[in-house]
Amino acid sequence: MECSPATPISTPPKKMWMGKDEAAMTSFSLRFAYAWICSVLASVISLGPSNKGKLVSTKEDLQTNGNNTTTAIITNKKLDLHKTILPPPNLKRKTLILDLDETLVHSTIKAVTHHHITVDVLIDGMTCTFYVIKRPHVDLFLKKVAEWFDLVIFTASMQQYADPLIDQLDTEKLVKGRLFRESCLAKEGNFVKDLSLIGQDLATTIIVDNSPIAYSHNKENALPIENWMGDNPRDDALLNLLPFLNGLRFTSDVRSILSLRGN
Repeated sequence: MECSPATPISTPPKKMWMGKDEAAMTSFSLRFAYAWICSVLASVISLGPSNKGKLVSTKEDLQTNGNNTTTAIITNKKLDLHKTILPPPNLKRKTLILDLDETLVHSTIKAVTHHHITVDVLIDGMTCTFYVIKRPHVDLFLKKVAEWFDLVIFTASMQQYADPLIDQLDTEKLVKGRLFRESCLAKEGNFVKDLSLIGQDLATTIIVDNSPIAYSHNKENALPIENWMGDNPRDDALLNLLPFLNGLRFTSDVRSILSLRGN
């Protein structure tokens, strides 16, 4: 997506890093791993520090003990994280960093008819029009995760392209921060998003990105997502992340879970 050979303003095309069969197996493995980790998170969860690891036998899903701490109790029925577990009032909200291109949207300078947003960018006196296709369920995804996390969009695209795009994508002002190409590290023709350089507490920060190179300095904070190229209206990758993200918000250090997926 270039207006001129010298001035790419959106994210450079991602390099192919695995074959089709390997990508399919990797996607299956990641989904299996996430499902397994979620089942572990749901098995025993204690919201009081003095009850850590303690399982209380009762028919109720929630019980208030003598020390006024609320403990989630596992019974024979499945624990519903969405309905029965409430964080303590002083629980610090974690930060969810979201990539933009090929994660939330796909942009092209080729005119299409199924786009949702257009972005006009003026560079060196020439106007470039980008046709932006939103990933399926992106509006619902943003609204839901904004209830759980402080949202930041971190893109390797240039600000004059990304800013007006985010303005139209996030009409409800759910995103609390924006980072652009100047906040990335240039490395062998690619852009790396080093979270240690932007003042984040890495224990409470998650990054969702389709490019392994982008999060290569913080693999233990990364939640990978498949590329979105605007051509699959049945894509449900964002919806698939919601149960896992819901579980992660209750962990003290997200790296203890995300690092389990390996490299």
